[in-house]
Amino acid sequence: VEINSEEDIAALSMSLTSFVAQEEPLEALCISWHTEALKRFQHIKALLSALPQDVPLHAWVKLPEVGCLWSMKHTASLIPALRRAAPDQRVVALTCQAYSTLERAGSKLPGSAEDVGSLIQTGDAKLRQDALEMRLDNLAVRLKTLRAFVESTPAPVLGHQLCAHRFQCKLVSS
Repeated sequence: VEINSEEDIAALSMSLTSFVAQEEPLEALCISWHTEALKRFQHIKALLSALPQDVPLHAWVKLPEVGCLWSMKHTASLIPALRRAAPDQRVVALTCQAYSTLERAGSKLPGSAEDVGSLIQTGDAKLRQDALEMRLDNLAVRLKTLRAFVESTPAPVLGHQLCAHRFQCKLVSS
């Protein structure tokens, strides 16, 4: 995602605010920021190469988009599912059943994670139940799986718009 305007900066700020305001705190938050225009998986490759070496390969990674909204209970509901899946190495990714997104162009951005519920009530944000549609920003993926995909994918493919589709196909066939 490119940051080209004050609106984009406000959306990024809103996303980061909702990530750090979780009832169940995040272990880490890593951001890929480059001056040149990179596609999503090029950012992911840069981010993976910048991760500290002590991050375990069995760690779970989320790939949120700028502008995504996490309620304060997002990680509180996600972490038990990740803990249940952790012992089974055949489980390489999980998707959340419900998530919220801004619904109206020009909607007032939330000032904090607590505001997500009121945005949904006013119709400025919508609670989505797209469980059948796999979305990258709604996945939790094992670091080992993500790293293997990025390392085995040719550089030109990482910059292609269909790389996300390739990743989803790899996840489904794993």
